[in-house]
Formats: sequence, structure tokens, C-alpha cells
Amino acid sequence: MNMPTRYVNNWLTRLNAALPAGGASLPVPQAALNRLDLSNGGQYFLTLVNSLNPLEQSAFEVVLLTASGLQRAQEGTNDVQWPTGSYVYCAVTAGAIAMLLARVEALEAQLTPSLPENLLVDHGGNPLVDQAGNYLVYRASTLPENLLVDQGGNPLVDQANNFLINGA
Repeated sequence: MNMPTRYVNNWLTRLNAALPAGGASLPVPQAALNRLDLSNGGQYFLTLVNSLNPLEQSAFEVVLLTASGLQRAQEGTNDVQWPTGSYVYCAVTAGAIAMLLARVEALEAQLTPSLPENLLVDHGGNPLVDQAGNYLVYRASTLPENLLVDQGGNPLVDQANNFLINGA
């Protein structure tokens, strides 16, 4: 079961003690931690940086904070030592976006009907259906030889829906 990843707007704080490489608890003020809901398996992806100015950042690390502690080096980042005063913030990460896109694509795949082979379509590429909503298909195996077709390759029929064939 996936734990619920949570987000909080405008959550930014600083480390109030050094965070050593491999450290499993986040040294930030309790008031900042109180804004995070870690109940019922809640978790937060947080980013540590040495500067709030992206042009000045020489290091960053994505971590996962849960009620049981801190999981370091998430999303391909490195577990490094962070000095007191380093910044920690909660924002949507590239990994979170990738996960959401993967879930949307999986849901779309479940919702997209599989279309039959030899499906007949209109000029806009939309599937043709009969009055009952069944897809209309072109069955080449049941068509007579010398069948007359229109410019789109569709069989020509008479008023009684009999195929027209070239009698020559």
C-alpha cells in the first residue's frame, strides 16, 4: 500500500543543528514540524539546499520525512552533510510529477477501449459505429473478388447493400 504523500504550501525552514550524512532525524524547529501531518502514514518529500537562490546552489538533496524518521538521498540525490542554517522546503519534486504522470497514463490505458483491427473511420479518423454502438470493420476475408471501392477504399454497395463488383 502506498503511503499518502502530502504537501504543505509555503513550508520553509532552516536546520537548527547540523544534519550529518546518514542522519535519520531532521533537526528543524518544532514549530515547523508541527505544520506537517505525519499521521496515518503521511509523508513529505522535502528538499535541502545551501541557498535559496538557484544560481548560488552548489548542493541539494531530496529527502522523505515520515513519522518513523528521515530517508535520505531520494530521487537520485546524494546523502551529504548539511550545516546548521541550511534551508529545507516542501515543494513538488520532479519525482512527484513523474509519479503522477505514470499514474495518469496507467489510468488512461485502462479507460481507452481497444479498437478492433480493420476499423472503419470517417475522414476525421473517428471510428464508425452502427445504431447499437458497435464498431464497423472492414472484413477483407469476406469480400468478393473484383469488388468496386470508392477513393477511400470503402466497398461500393447497391440500394440492397449488395457489393458492387467489376463484371469484366
